[in-house]
Parts: sequence; structure tokens; C-alpha cells
Amino acid sequence: MLERGADTNHNVFLREVNVNRPGVHQIDIESPLSKQFHLVALPSFRIYDASGKMVIEGSPEDQKVVDLLKKLFNGPSKKQ
Repeated sequence: MLERGADTNHNVFLREVNVNRPGVHQIDIESPLSKQFHLVALPSFRIYDASGKMVIEGSPEDQKVVDLLKKLFNGPSKKQ
């Protein structure tokens, strides 16, 4: 969903970051990058607006994140 949405919506940019250090084959929650961004679970999403302000962060299980991603990729929901 994310890659397809970013490909079709030119206002959405997707950045995937590998937090693992070289040689680590499991999720490296203790890596410097994980600590820098205060990650406690992976995957983790941070969504920023056009000015660079973070508007939401969370995991794929967080309904607020899912709803915002759907809105970004599909446009505003249409009222019936």
C-alpha cells in the first residue's frame, strides 16, 4: 500500500530506514538510529506535513496512523 500510494500521489514521499547495524540479523532496537528516534517498536511511522512538522507517529496497528495514510493516498473521503 505504501509504495503504490507514494507512486500515485506526488504530494507523498516515502522514506524507509533500516535501523539495523551491519551484521545484526534481528530487529536492532538498540541501534544508534533506534535510540536517536526513540523507537520502541518496529515498524514505526512518522508522518510530516509539507512544512516538515511531524503530525503523527505510531505503528501500523495504530488506527490513527492507518486512517491518515488512507487519507493521504486516497484523498479525502467523499460524503454520501
